[in-house]
Amino acid sequence: MIKGIIGAVIGDIAGSSRESKPVSRKTFKLFTKESSVTDDTALTVAVAEWMLDRQGVDVAQSLIKWATEYPHAGYGSSFKRFLANGSHMTPGSTHNGAVMRVSPVGYLASSIEECLELARESALPSHDSPQAIAGAQAAAAAIFMARTGKDKQEIREYLERTFGYNLHRSYDQVREEVLHARACRDTDYEASHERIVGAEPAVQDALIAFLEGTDYEDVIRKAIYLGGDADTEAAIAGGVAAAYYGVPEEIIQQALVYIPSDMLAVINKVDGTSWQPSKLIPPKSSRWSIHDVIICGCNADETDGERAFHLTRPSRYRRHHNEGYPIHISGLEMEKTLDQIWVLRRKCEDYKHIRWHLHEVGIESGVFTVEQFRELFGWALELDNVLVTPTLLNNWN
Repeated sequence: MIKGIIGAVIGDIAGSSRESKPVSRKTFKLFTKESSVTDDTALTVAVAEWMLDRQGVDVAQSLIKWATEYPHAGYGSSFKRFLANGSHMTPGSTHNGAVMRVSPVGYLASSIEECLELARESALPSHDSPQAIAGAQAAAAAIFMARTGKDKQEIREYLERTFGYNLHRSYDQVREEVLHARACRDTDYEASHERIVGAEPAVQDALIAFLEGTDYEDVIRKAIYLGGDADTEAAIAGGVAAAYYGVPEEIIQQALVYIPSDMLAVINKVDGTSWQPSKLIPPKSSRWSIHDVIICGCNADETDGERAFHLTRPSRYRRHHNEGYPIHISGLEMEKTLDQIWVLRRKCEDYKHIRWHLHEVGIESGVFTVEQFRELFGWALELDNVLVTPTLLNNWN
């Protein structure tokens, strides 16, 4: 069992596809093709980077850096105002954005006093309201207490005494409250929205899911089944549950395909782990880094190509800013296509900080057979920064 911020990240991924589509039962699949890391993970990594080097890294600048790197991760309106205004602009948000990203504080603080102070500092740049700060402090304190051996009763009593929370409500009662709030969105949007994404209710709901859970997986399932802000509730609850129970390695292995390599590198530093990035392309392209390059096939004048190439182009419906790198596979002599593949290989080897996403170049259009493709692009499997589709990986193996 692994204890660390990976627990919050997996909660985020598992809840990502259920944020606007509440599940009707607790036996849902944890990960789907719609799953992805969201702003919860991007900003958790930002706080982690700050916690690892508080002397050299400013928390506000770290938040801005990671949000800029992953601009389509689903940030809330108040955080977007923070990004637009710049460092240390605090719009007084009462929402849960500071709570969802605070798990590195709970894991790296050396005392409960330091934990509370650092949680406050991590919230201030974008969420300076008393509710948001208290929510971040409560989540971090729960993690700190769980990882230092406190039992659930001790954690519950401390949080109720310190923050005035009511953590004795039943899980079923909380779920009824959340579903009622959802049902009232059309008649009282403000109250409904605050109940679902407010920092104070969010952290209490997530903590109750933790307190009534029986293991890590049960906790994040309970958090998602509540029907609220699923990815954030599961990230908060998952962070605490990981500190208390640990995360099963088989769940981590399933989640690795969704975690970008740069995020995973920071997670490994905090958790003391050595997970390797998956070779598979993340399912949801809207959550890719702005520096990812999509390798795809097209004709000589680039007026027609495979679907992957068009996914890189901004349009009325898509706002991806990823660069497309076309390999001309139609209308050119094969020798020129081979030259382009050789140039591509050198680029992939020279620019290790960029992730290259290799789709079925030329296979879908029938230019290459699978065997030819394997021969032409086999080198891609040797490079950690070149990702492939499940179809390619299955054909190679």
